[in-house]
Amino acid sequence: LAEAFDATWRAAADRCQAEREDRLVTTRYGDAMTLDDFLTTRVVEVAVHGIDLADAVGLPRWTMPETARLIVDLLLDQPDALATLGWDPVAFIAKATGREAMTDAERDRVTSLGITWLTLS
Repeated sequence: LAEAFDATWRAAADRCQAEREDRLVTTRYGDAMTLDDFLTTRVVEVAVHGIDLADAVGLPRWTMPETARLIVDLLLDQPDALATLGWDPVAFIAKATGREAMTDAERDRVTSLGITWLTLS
């Protein structure tokens, strides 16, 4: 099973690498988006559901550093905002996606920084 998974992800990565980043793809909902944006949404989905699984089995939340960086860069247009908020990247992802509630003080800090959230459903 591990060998099949390894072969599958490598083949998919090779196929995507051969395409232009701005290639349009159609989602299962009929929306058109660039291949780059589509792949980004898949990375976000795997990361947040990984957090869900860790929570469900009582293990620490985690994600790969590259994944965390991609999501933080996607959701925050201010390079120092994460440090200002005092959150590590995984805690930020959990809060930004509603997997962990923000305190009133945290919500006030987010507002004071002018951060607005993408709709992630």
